[in-house]
Amino acid sequence: MRFSDLKVRARLAWAFGLVLLISVLSTGLALHKLAAIQNNLDDVVLDNNVKIRLSQVLSGSVHDVTRSMPKMMLLADDTALAGELVKLKDARERYDQAWAALDKLAGTEAGKALRAKMAAARDETRPMNDKVVALGQAGETPSAVAYLLKTAGPATDRWQAAISEYMVFQDAANKQNHDAALQDYAQARWLLIGCSLAGVAVALLLGWRVTVSITHQLGAEPAEAAALAQRVAAGDLSVAVQLRAGNHDSLMAQLGRMQDSLVK
Repeated sequence: MRFSDLKVRARLAWAFGLVLLISVLSTGLALHKLAAIQNNLDDVVLDNNVKIRLSQVLSGSVHDVTRSMPKMMLLADDTALAGELVKLKDARERYDQAWAALDKLAGTEAGKALRAKMAAARDETRPMNDKVVALGQAGETPSAVAYLLKTAGPATDRWQAAISEYMVFQDAANKQNHDAALQDYAQARWLLIGCSLAGVAVALLLGWRVTVSITHQLGAEPAEAAALAQRVAAGDLSVAVQLRAGNHDSLMAQLGRMQDSLVK
C-alpha cells in the first residue's frame, strides 16, 4: 500500500507517531546516560571519598602511635607516661573504628586485596609496638630503641605504605569514575543533538510528504477546491479548472469532468 493510499488521519498519525517515537527514544537514551553519570558521581562522593577519608584516619592513627612510642621510652614521670599510654590507646581505638567502617564498604577484588595487605601489616606491627612499649616501661631503653629502629619501625613503615597504596588506589578509582562521567556526558550530549536533528529532519520530510500527498489528491489547495465546488453547486459553470500536467485523478480533475458534463 502506498503512503498516498492511506487516509489523511492515518498519514498524520504515522508522521506524528514517528516524530514522537524519536523524541521518546532520545529522552530514554539521555536518561540512561544521566543515570550512568549519577552512578559515577555517587561512587566518587559516597564510596571512594569515604574510603579515602577513613584511610586518612588509619594513617593518622598509626602516625600518632609511632610518635607516642619514643616519648614513652624517654619519659621518667609516671603521670606523663600514663598520658602517652592513653594517647596510644585512643589512637588504636580510632584506627579500629575507622577500619570497621571501611571493612563494611563494598570493594573490588583489587581493593579487597589491598585491604588484606593493610590488615596483615597491622597484625604484624602491633605486637612489635607492644614490645617496644613493654621494653620502655621496664626501663630497657637501649633495647627498646634498637628494636624500634631495626624491627618495629620498618614494620610500621610497611604498614603506612600499605595504607598509602590503598589511598592511591582510591584516587585512581575517583579519576576513573570522573573520566567515565565525562564520557557519558559527551555521549548523552551527542545523542541528544543527533536525535534532535534526526527528529527535525524526519518531521520536515514527513510534513513535506503528507502535504504533497494531500495536495496531489486534491489537485489544488483545499480552499481552491472548496471554492470551485461552491461555484459549480451555485450553477456557475464558467470557471476554468487549472490542472497540473498529468493530473487526472485528483479532486480538481473530477470537479473539472463534472463541470464539463454539466455544460454538455
